[in-house]
Amino acid sequence: MFTTKEGGKLDPRYIQRMVKRYAVKAGIEKDISPNTLRHTFATDLYRETTNIRLTQKALGHSNLATTQIYTHIVDEELEAALKSFRQAATVTARQILKAVCLTSFAHPVSCLSTILDE
Repeated sequence: MFTTKEGGKLDPRYIQRMVKRYAVKAGIEKDISPNTLRHTFATDLYRETTNIRLTQKALGHSNLATTQIYTHIVDEELEAALKSFRQAATVTARQILKAVCLTSFAHPVSCLSTILDE
């Protein structure tokens, strides 16, 4: 909870206007709200720690399912990284097979055409 200098409670609408005002000053064109900041914090915390329970506690969620909303972002990043890795591995595997064909077979052209057709 945000408080005033005197310790009083800040009005939620005031906080929303303040966040928007500072976003404009910072040159951020995207629509920013206190909830956007909360989501960004949660996503960054989960990315850095990969600890869903820590993220849950930091957000004050009683239900873990509520916190798991933030895991899809990290899962998408993992999926993209694995896809990139698989593509690199496929290229490397083809290079190895090509080298084997060229050095080990009496008819490397037919061996190579089999690899390239896949």
